[in-house]
Amino acid sequence: MQCEGITEEEFKKLEWATDKLQQAINSNDRIAASRANIEFHRLLYSYSRNTFLQKTTDSLWLSFRISFLSARNEDVTMVDKSWYEERNNEHLQVIHAIRDKDAEKAIKVNSIHIQKTMIIT
Repeated sequence: MQCEGITEEEFKKLEWATDKLQQAINSNDRIAASRANIEFHRLLYSYSRNTFLQKTTDSLWLSFRISFLSARNEDVTMVDKSWYEERNNEHLQVIHAIRDKDAEKAIKVNSIHIQKTMIIT
């Protein structure tokens, strides 16, 4: 994913999405956390200016969200708060790497993020 043309306003929106996710985590509101997480990723994908990526991930997120929200409550709560906080921290690391134009670090953090997310999903 390339986000070289990302503006400061777009960075602020990404940071806003991570703040929103952290608030949901702190409130133990899994539905709000899911929404904020999706919002972060949608923003990031849209800033790539890659319409194919956006369309593909929109359909994947819909499927993921349906699975997440239909999970039995005990399945969802098995993931502790620190897991969500680590994923949100990875979001922040991606933002910083893109802002610093450090593609290598962005790719590395994103790879870790995907691996850690796949453990739960």
